[in-house]
Amino acid sequence: GAVQQGTRFLPEVDKLVIRLSKLRSFWPALREAIVRARDLGEPMSIANMVWALQEAHSWRRVVNSACRDLSRACVRLEDALDWAFTRQEETARWRQLSLDTLSGLSEGLAAHVSARLWLQGGTGGEVGSPAEGLEAFACNIQASRSLEGRLVKCAGTVMRVEPERAVVQGAVHRFGQLRSRLAAAVQEAEAAQRRLQVGDSASVDDEGRQGVERAAVVLRRLLKVMDRAAKPLRGPPELDVDGFLSDGVRRQRQRGWPMPPRLLLEPEGCPKVEPPQEDIDELRHWLRTVFLRSSRHRASGSAHEPSRSEDSDGD
Repeated sequence: GAVQQGTRFLPEVDKLVIRLSKLRSFWPALREAIVRARDLGEPMSIANMVWALQEAHSWRRVVNSACRDLSRACVRLEDALDWAFTRQEETARWRQLSLDTLSGLSEGLAAHVSARLWLQGGTGGEVGSPAEGLEAFACNIQASRSLEGRLVKCAGTVMRVEPERAVVQGAVHRFGQLRSRLAAAVQEAEAAQRRLQVGDSASVDDEGRQGVERAAVVLRRLLKVMDRAAKPLRGPPELDVDGFLSDGVRRQRQRGWPMPPRLLLEPEGCPKVEPPQEDIDELRHWLRTVFLRSSRHRASGSAHEPSRSEDSDGD
């Protein structure tokens, strides 16, 4: 590139500086010898004067050539800087537009969109830049942390309203499994985020691109784990707390996928009042017929069709 081409001139410039310093240190003695020969008639070494004049002429010729080459390199470097600045401005403009768009979305949907924009928003549908990847990781890690908290609150809701101990244990265990898998995926994503941040400056070479691709695999895995962990908490579009329903989820809803109970769809900030009995009955029925039932099907390794509520996720 223009920068590499410009840096190749630096050793030549250093050599010219050394030659000029040598000429300057030699010139006073030569001048004194010329004066003595003129005034006193003393003989002088013609070889020294010839060398000095030849060296000065050669130095000037090399300097003129180097200046022309450096001028051309400066023009190319300015063009490269202008192009990089324009590209940076364009990237920042689109990033700000994306942020403005995402700011009006829920946390879950904004995280999902930011991830998809990075995973498929580069040139030719490739993964985007490391800087955009860091933003996508930050959004999805934050959304995952919020989802972990919701799973904990769901387990607490079950313990608060379900009287049967076996059902409580099964539900809390299931929510705990979802949360543990999500926490493991978040930990892996945080490690990938750190590696991506360290390798940001090297992203233009092959090794850097490989690091970006490995980070993309980790983010896709986090998205899948988030989707599975959030599945019990998803309602219809007007009640969906995450604000996102994948195409697979929408198809499942159209086929009659059981709705989660209203107590699990309770958004953040709702007053903690005693729920109506019908909501409690709905939650208890859902636990037995959907949530724990699908868990037992997986545990037994049944060869029958997986439960719609958990295993048919359209991934």
